[in-house]
Amino acid sequence: MLVEVNAQDKDAYNRFVMDNDSGSFLQSWEWGEWQARLGRAVYRYKMLDDSGEQVASIQLIKMPLLFGRYYLYAPYGPVSSGQWTVDSGQFFQQLRLKFPEEAFIRIEPKFLLPATSYQLPAKSVNIQPGKTLIINLTKSEEQLLSEMHPKTRYNIKLAQKHGVEIKDEFEISIGNGLFTKEAVELIVGTGKRQGYKGYGRGYYEKMINFFTFLPSRPDFAEASSGVADLNNERLAHHGPFRDDGGRDPSNIIDLADKGFLDLDALARNDKSIKLHIYKAIFHNQLLASAIMLDFGKIRTFLFGGSSDENKNVMAPYLMHWQAMVDAKAAGLLQYDFWGVETSSGEMPGFVRFKLGFAPPSATSSEPSGQLRSGSSSGIKEYAGAWDIINNKFLYTFYRVIRYIHRIL
Repeated sequence: MLVEVNAQDKDAYNRFVMDNDSGSFLQSWEWGEWQARLGRAVYRYKMLDDSGEQVASIQLIKMPLLFGRYYLYAPYGPVSSGQWTVDSGQFFQQLRLKFPEEAFIRIEPKFLLPATSYQLPAKSVNIQPGKTLIINLTKSEEQLLSEMHPKTRYNIKLAQKHGVEIKDEFEISIGNGLFTKEAVELIVGTGKRQGYKGYGRGYYEKMINFFTFLPSRPDFAEASSGVADLNNERLAHHGPFRDDGGRDPSNIIDLADKGFLDLDALARNDKSIKLHIYKAIFHNQLLASAIMLDFGKIRTFLFGGSSDENKNVMAPYLMHWQAMVDAKAAGLLQYDFWGVETSSGEMPGFVRFKLGFAPPSATSSEPSGQLRSGSSSGIKEYAGAWDIINNKFLYTFYRVIRYIHRIL
C-alpha cells in the first residue's frame, strides 16, 4: 500500500533512504525541497507490506511537457529495503491511480524490478548516470593509491610537488575573496569549452545558496537581506554592506565576497545533505573546482571544472584525492565519481580521467546496489529509466518530439 509521507516524517524518510543500498541523495527530503524551490511540485510515498512494515519509498518530481501537460520523475527511485519484495504490478497500478492526469511516470531505480504480468514499463533514455565509478573509502590511503593507474598516482604527487593548494572550507581572505564565484564560473566555462550541456551560473549559485544556508536559522532572513552582522570584526573592517556592484544581496556568494558572512559556520547546519566547493589553487590562481554533496555515507562529485592554464601541475588529480582523504576522515565510506559514460556510451577524456583512480582491470564491476564494505572499488551499473504509461497517445507524441529534438 502506498502512503503519502508528510513533513513530520522527514527524519524517518531520510533514514530509510540513507540506510538502504538503493538510496541516493536524489531521493532525499532535501533534494525534494531543492526541486520545490525551483518551482516543481514534489510527492513522497512509502510502500507498506501486509504487516504494515515499510519496504520501499519513492520521491516524485513533477516535470513539464508541452501544452500544459506533465509527467512525474523519480531520479534513482524507488528505494527498496534490501531485496525488492513489492509486487511490481501492484506498485505500478497504485502510482497510476494516484496520478491519472499525468502522461506517464518515469522511474529510474538502481536495481532491476522483477518482471510482472502487469503491463511492463517502457524502457526509456537514462537521465541519471547508468554507470558510475565508486571508490571504497574503507581501504587505507596506501591501498587506494596502489589501485590507481600509475599515471594518476604520479600526477597526484606532481601536483603536491608543485605546491598546489586544495581548499574546501568557505573561507575569506583579504584580496582573494572566496574563489567561490570563480569556482562556479570555471564549472560553467568548462562545460561550454568541452561542448556538453550544463547549467548556467544562476543554477549553481542558487544551489549553493540553498544547501549552505539553513532557512530555519533566525539570522537567515537578516543575512539574506544584507543587513546582518554575522561577523563584527569583518563588518567593522569592510563597513556596511552596499550593493554598489549590481550584486544581489540575497546571494550568499556576493555577501561573502563583500566580507559579510562566515560561511564556514553557516555551512555547519543540520541538513542531511552537506555541500562542498573544492578548489585547487596554484600561485593564487584557481585551476580546478568541484561541487560535491555528502549524503549518508557517500560523497558524490556532482559538477566540476578545470582551467586551461598551468595544466602541467595536474591540479584536478590532487583535488579529487584530497576530497577522498577528507571524506574518509569524516567517516564516509564511498566516493562516487557520478558517471563513467555519456548517453551514447562513449568514453571522452573526463571519463578516462575518472577511471584512472580505479582502473577496471584493477577493480571489480558490481551490479546495482552499493559496494560492500571491504570490497574493491569499481564500476556500478544501474537498471536505468522506465516509463509507466498513463496516456498512450500523449506518450507516443512525446517520444516523437523527443526524437526530433535529439537529432536536430
